[in-house]
Amino acid sequence: MTQLEAVLFDMDGTLVDTEPLWCESETRTMAKFGYPWTESDRQATVGGPIGRVLAYMEPLAQAPADEIRAVLVAEIEQLVAERPILVQPGVRQLHGAVRDAGLPVGLASNSWRSLMDVVLRKCGMTFDASVAGDENSANKPSPEPYLHWCRLLGVSPLRSVVIEDSEMGVRSGTAAGSALVAVPEIADKLAPAPGRLVVRSLVGVTVDDLRELMASHIERGASTPQG
Repeated sequence: MTQLEAVLFDMDGTLVDTEPLWCESETRTMAKFGYPWTESDRQATVGGPIGRVLAYMEPLAQAPADEIRAVLVAEIEQLVAERPILVQPGVRQLHGAVRDAGLPVGLASNSWRSLMDVVLRKCGMTFDASVAGDENSANKPSPEPYLHWCRLLGVSPLRSVVIEDSEMGVRSGTAAGSALVAVPEIADKLAPAPGRLVVRSLVGVTVDDLRELMASHIERGASTPQG
């Protein structure tokens, strides 16, 4: 069987359940500019990065992006600092199993470094390397976050498995050439595909499952990373 080289997690929504905090911070932010943030607005911006969120908010808030950003950053940083951070079901078990198997485990997020560090301190999980949104030349859905991480550790994206929860993250991991475990926010929106395992949670997902997924991905002709 082809050797699995690394397992890479997304953070928001995949590793930890911060999506409700993001929604609350966006709602609070837009309320300060007189706009009622709706579920369709949330769906349109889920997964970030913050630049894309701000570009979406700017015409609705009728305010400069820098002004909106200052409010949004303050709101999410306050909520993340004050509220409990819930690790998603099955994550600790899979993270520990990957560690026990001697495989590198990584984290790649569109969130900025200072926010990522607070989340990691609160959830108490460690990674061989992590890449934040303010450390990349491009963010998801670009493949660059995952390619960046693979360059740091000297592993092949083609022989890595990416674990994601959003459409933008899935596009990023797929463009990087990696096999995907998708734990989508709404499972019915994303269908299984070659090199992609779709699950409602990581409960019961094993390292052997990831090895088999990656091997199948390679056997079916994994594409060269785009970027």
